Amino acid sequence: MNTTAHKTSNKTSNKNRVSTQMKRRRARALIGLSLIVVIGAGFSAVSSASNVQSNKKDFKNNYIQITVADGQSLWSIASAINPNKAGELVGIISDLNSLQSPSVVAGEKIWVPVKA
Repeated sequence: MNTTAHKTSNKTSNKNRVSTQMKRRRARALIGLSLIVVIGAGFSAVSSASNVQSNKKDFKNNYIQITVADGQSLWSIASAINPNKAGELVGIISDLNSLQSPSVVAGEKIWVPVKA
């Protein structure tokens, strides 16, 4: 009987050891997966930040902010940029500045394309 008890306790001990090893493997796998996610998010953030900088630079190269002078309208501003595309430019300027109507007021600051 003593031998049987020893064998049973050995089986239980082996079972606990295997269970503990599996828990450790799962924990390592979870930690490794978490690190991959965090590192991936970091690379994504860096990439996104460089795109924002690039977009700002492109915006500043393609648009300028002007102050509307007395007597100016969107049409006159657009015509000064390119008389052949004034109608198209009025729409672009309106969209760019989220204008609700095509009228502007002297002293108002708006973004306009550098060229069209």
